[in-house]
Amino acid sequence: DNNCDGVQDYAQETCTVPNGSCDDALELLNGVRAYGSTRGMTGTIADGCAPVGDRDVSFFFNLTEASDVVLDITARTSQDISVTITTDCGREDATTVCEAGRSFSVVNRAMPLGLYYVVVSSPAEIDFTIDAEILPADPGPPGDTCANYGTAVTDGTVTSISMLGARHDFNVSCWPD
Repeated sequence: DNNCDGVQDYAQETCTVPNGSCDDALELLNGVRAYGSTRGMTGTIADGCAPVGDRDVSFFFNLTEASDVVLDITARTSQDISVTITTDCGREDATTVCEAGRSFSVVNRAMPLGLYYVVVSSPAEIDFTIDAEILPADPGPPGDTCANYGTAVTDGTVTSISMLGARHDFNVSCWPD
């Protein structure tokens, strides 16, 4: 609220959004909530996740070393949004993560150093928040990723495993056939 009217500026119809293209991406800062909106935006960023024509805005973060990155995204409406993390904004083949929903987390362990773009898309004009958390790279507890699998389970045996510290941060497609 930069004019003291008690309304967040992105929620005001007259407020224009500055990050409607890859060149104008806003930086996501560790531990700082970012407010965003697709109000008045058009579908100009090819991201490989959202349907062509969805309204979109862009953000970025820069990792100076391998890091765990957690993005908590909350739409301030009943409409779903999609989030794309990419290493080359505007190129569909550079997409590393696609997620969608109303309120969700995107967790990436040990992301390599580099510049990453976050494209938020929706078919509707929506307001949303992104909370970014950038942490030292951590392989997680045993069994939390495909590269860090835990105890092998065989048919007919009972095995106890702990889910403490585990995150939903990998696709189950890594399981063997």
